[in-house]
Amino acid sequence: VIGGLGFFICSAIFCVMFSQRKEKAVIFADWRFTCAFIFGCICLNGSTFTLLGENTDVTCLLRMWSFHLFFAVALAPLFVKVWRITQLVGTGMSRSIRRRSISNCKAAMYTLPVILAQAAILLIFTFVDPPKRTEVIENNNGMVVQRAVCDHETHAFLITVLIFEALLVLAGCCLAYRTRNLGDDFG
Repeated sequence: VIGGLGFFICSAIFCVMFSQRKEKAVIFADWRFTCAFIFGCICLNGSTFTLLGENTDVTCLLRMWSFHLFFAVALAPLFVKVWRITQLVGTGMSRSIRRRSISNCKAAMYTLPVILAQAAILLIFTFVDPPKRTEVIENNNGMVVQRAVCDHETHAFLITVLIFEALLVLAGCCLAYRTRNLGDDFG
């Protein structure tokens, strides 16, 4: 329910933002990267639907790819958007007063390393240590419970993806800290 609600709310925001893209306030909000971020959020919310149903080798792989890849797809344009505004406007008095420009195409290219790095991690673990359906039998005070879970042979994927995604969140925190003093016009 929460994933569906997030999916529909983000879809509505995306439609409004895209339909109003010629309005001055939306142009200033850098609608392309805002829409890319919202699209990533739509996909991330939609990835919760892969959690429905039985655990099979295919669904285990789909769940691994959908969540982690869409996490990077959502954050990359947001980070580039914030980074670009710090480059164009600056965050302190030490910035030179000269006109700078970073094209949308060049900024879009800066989103690719994060997405490609996440895809590379997922691709490596798809072949090296893919998630597989594993039967788990638990005995709790005489009550036997059997369930099927998605599991890797090692903890390497968990450690790798946690480090990578923690670094992404840390990068976002650093960008937020750098932009804390920007004027309200750039909020």
